[in-house]
Amino acid sequence: MLDINIAYPEFVPNQILTDRQLNQLHAHLEQEDRSTRLRLAGRGIICGLHARKVADTVEIDAGYGVTSDGDLIELCEQARTTYTHFRPYVDPDLDEDKNVKYVPWRSDSAPTQQFNIVELLPKEAMEAPDETQRPKGATKLTADHLDPGHADSKVAGRVLVLYLEHQPVELKSCLVTSCDNKGRNINVHVRALLVKRSDLPAATLVKDCRPVSTFPRHLMLGVLDGSSAAGRRHEFSPSPLREVLQADLRTDVEQEDRSTRLRLAGVGIACGLHARKVSTPAPAIEIDAGYGVTSD
Repeated sequence: MLDINIAYPEFVPNQILTDRQLNQLHAHLEQEDRSTRLRLAGRGIICGLHARKVADTVEIDAGYGVTSDGDLIELCEQARTTYTHFRPYVDPDLDEDKNVKYVPWRSDSAPTQQFNIVELLPKEAMEAPDETQRPKGATKLTADHLDPGHADSKVAGRVLVLYLEHQPVELKSCLVTSCDNKGRNINVHVRALLVKRSDLPAATLVKDCRPVSTFPRHLMLGVLDGSSAAGRRHEFSPSPLREVLQADLRTDVEQEDRSTRLRLAGVGIACGLHARKVSTPAPAIEIDAGYGVTSD
């Protein structure tokens, strides 16, 4: 869940900076970006990201969305991404006690043990010209793996998820001229994962005065096993402010249209709309075609 922090450091001349102060500034700026997406746009899949099985592969259309923590997840480098291989997934983001940092991937009773998750690997990665850069431990997908009724199925009872992985990479401490600590980088990757439904509870919280589901760093795209996908795709949910602005915009546009008719045309019947009684072939009332403008 996105933690709200309204404090940030202000630097002064000749100040000695600490890692805590710099990280606090980074956290504040990142929080502002994520809050802007949530408050002014919304959460969920905004466009695209439709998934399907095609023979012995999985395809995901280009698209993007916003998680419940305001993180932006994009898959836009090509019209669609084709996944041809899979492997067991291990999240590299651990704390000092080797606990999995991303809470939805573990249970409270066993924080060091990650749930059984399958990672789908894209065709481009598996065909990298440099073999040393190809993902290790990969197995080619087959029709059996994508068949929910087969004993080797990888999709039965699982939900397809896009996950924003954070991979800490320690920088080398010793260079030719210095052995000062160089810190670490956080590499961010979008991973396509198959997670058991039972490991993805529909957790909710009250935010903006209404209940919302929580999916801090992942987006659910749906299921591939042919079962009902209801509630298994994070459809876009606009923010309350956006809903108000849209309603106001509709009202303003409608008012402008009505004012234009009244000011430039007038009030009453513009043409036609003549009514009469007729007796043949049967008693009836006829109204001619036409149109007019009301006093509103």
